Amino acid sequence: MITLTDYQERVLDSLRDFFRLAAQTKKLDAAFREVTRRFGEAVPYVPVAAALAIEKQAWKLSPTERERLVERLIAEMNSERLTSVDEAWGAEAERRLSAWKRKLTKPVSAVKALRDIRKDLRR
Repeated sequence: MITLTDYQERVLDSLRDFFRLAAQTKKLDAAFREVTRRFGEAVPYVPVAAALAIEKQAWKLSPTERERLVERLIAEMNSERLTSVDEAWGAEAERRLSAWKRKLTKPVSAVKALRDIRKDLRR
């Protein structure tokens, strides 16, 4: 059984390897694949680290280049098929917004909503 300390060491090792490989190869995707191959799916922070490294590189682009990058990323996101869960959540959000616009529901503050959720979870 893996303990929390072992897990933390695996995460730190995977991050060290990711940044070392990324610096050596200058290829984030290759570094990510290699670290995932070595450590498996038990390294949830590596994708976040990769995203932060990519974002840092993106800020070095000119405003025009960043705009082009954003447009390409959005186009790619829009071309992905939604899962049935995504579609269900989208339909639910639309239903709730429609009900709110027609004044069939009242808005609830985030503080109250979270308090109610915590209260329900304690039951």
